[in-house]
Amino acid sequence: VEQAMHRGKCVPSALDYWLIPELTQAFKMSTTYTNTDEGKDQLLLNRWDQSKVREKLRDLENAMWFSPSTAKVEITFVTYNAHQDLVTSTYVFFFLNTGGHIHKIVEPVSFFLHPYDQAIDYIFDIFWAILILKLFIEESIELVKHWCQLGLLKGT
Repeated sequence: VEQAMHRGKCVPSALDYWLIPELTQAFKMSTTYTNTDEGKDQLLLNRWDQSKVREKLRDLENAMWFSPSTAKVEITFVTYNAHQDLVTSTYVFFFLNTGGHIHKIVEPVSFFLHPYDQAIDYIFDIFWAILILKLFIEESIELVKHWCQLGLLKGT
């Protein structure tokens, strides 16, 4: 029975989730667990040839960069679409729980380099901002009237 027991080192859990992680948790990164002596942040540059990338990955594997105490791995790469003048940053998150399951989240975030091609685009955005400002002012007036009627504590 003693030989069947797990004799590995117990590691503290760095997980802030119990079930499948949500996207809002994916973008949060605790600095206490990043770039430590056990695992330094790694960069693989896009101008490297494939043999250099494989060599770097082999070195990381031999150094046990990905250890049993690893709770999250984030991979980010940036692409450019010249036809749409669009830059996309693709985030790939791997969450590892203590049961051994790996949850994966892929989240692309894109933005146009030149979003305003014509003057009409500026006009529509200014019009939209004015409508939002009008809505904010009307709701603020309504809130103040409600507070005056019921008081600050009861009206909140």
